[in-house]
Amino acid sequence: MPGRPRKPTALLLLTGAGNKNPGRLKDRVVESAGPSVPIGNPPVDFMIQSPESGYRQAERLRAIWEECLAMWPWADFSDRFTVEAICRLKVKERNETIKTGERTTLAREIRTIVESRWKAGQQASGASGANRSDPRAAYAEKYGIR
Repeated sequence: MPGRPRKPTALLLLTGAGNKNPGRLKDRVVESAGPSVPIGNPPVDFMIQSPESGYRQAERLRAIWEECLAMWPWADFSDRFTVEAICRLKVKERNETIKTGERTTLAREIRTIVESRWKAGQQASGASGANRSDPRAAYAEKYGIR
């Protein structure tokens, strides 16, 4: 019967096991979390400019998109659908047309995006809107990982 699979190196470093027993990590290779892909431009329907298609609505959606990126500079492509859902629900909230269930969904989506980064070891509060560098790079540099 095979043994238990090894814990990822990043998890050992995050929990302090690497500091407690450095020999344990001596021959390990740090597993890549994968490349961080930027979140990109707002969705296409946020860019509609014709009056009959709701250009004011698109304008509001783009403004909220930019607010979200300013609040969460670490958001990457994997967060794109969540940020889009947050934008759509936030517009409804600001127009005072949001329903109770949608308000609950909005709170859950915001909590999801923040907690997912927090659990991954990326502190959301430390990043600034102007600096869109990858927080994992600072962590790797701090602990000598590469």
